[in-house]
Amino acid sequence: MFKRREFLKAAGAGLMLTVLPNLSWALAPAGYKRLLVLVELKGGNDGLNTVVPYGSADYYRLRPGIAVAREQVLRINGDIGLHPSLAPLMPLWQDKQLALLQGVGYPDPNLSHFRSIEIWDTASASQQYLSEGWLTRLFHEQPTPKNFAADGVVLSSQVLGPLDGGARAVVLSNPQ
Repeated sequence: MFKRREFLKAAGAGLMLTVLPNLSWALAPAGYKRLLVLVELKGGNDGLNTVVPYGSADYYRLRPGIAVAREQVLRINGDIGLHPSLAPLMPLWQDKQLALLQGVGYPDPNLSHFRSIEIWDTASASQQYLSEGWLTRLFHEQPTPKNFAADGVVLSSQVLGPLDGGARAVVLSNPQ
C-alpha cells in the first residue's frame, strides 16, 4: 500500500502530477481534454502543520510543543507556508501547477467521521443519503468515451468513494 509520505515524495518529484496526466492524455481520443486527478489522502493529518499559519501569533501560542518553527516554514505568502518536508512541492507551487484549498467543508456539519466521509464522497447535504458517489453521477451525465476501459482508477484502496455506485473503476491495491 502507498503510504502518505511516499505519495507526497513521488508527487513532489513530479511523478504522479506529470506522468499520470501525460499518460492519460496520450491514451485519450484525439481532442478529448477532460482530466481530473483527484488525490484523497486518507488517515490522520495535522493540517495546521502541513499548511502552516506562521503569520499567526495564536498558532505559536496554542502549539508551543508542536508548531513548525517560523524560520523553517516554506513561505507561500505573508501568512501561510508549507511544512519544510514538503519542499519538493514548492516548484509546482511556483509554476502555478499546485493549488492549496483551505477550510473545505460543508454546511451543517455532522460530527460522525463515517457519515462525514459519506457526505464528502457523495456530495450530499447533511440530511440527505445518496447511494452514488459524486463522480459516478457526473459520469452518468457526461460519460467518458466508449473506448475508455474505465471512468477512473483507484490506487491502494478497495473503497471507491466518489466512484461508488456504478462508475467503471479499476482498483489497484498495489500500484507497483
